[in-house]
Amino acid sequence: MVIHILEDEPTVSEALVLLLEQYGHEVAPHLSAEGFFAAMPPSTDDLVIVDLNLPGISGVQVIRWLMALSAPPVWW
Repeated sequence: MVIHILEDEPTVSEALVLLLEQYGHEVAPHLSAEGFFAAMPPSTDDLVIVDLNLPGISGVQVIRWLMALSAPPVWW
């Protein structure tokens, strides 16, 4: 399982990465929705944490995209 973090504030993203890695999780930070979409799609075992106020493509649009996948990951 990979925890994907979509957060445009680098300090918040880095803090979440450090915290989750300390608990042994594999974490993939993304500073934008565009960067997330350019990466490999998340698997059904993955977790996606989404900032709703992302610049450009919003977090709401990301959640809609995730929900439309045939095998969506968990999102929060």
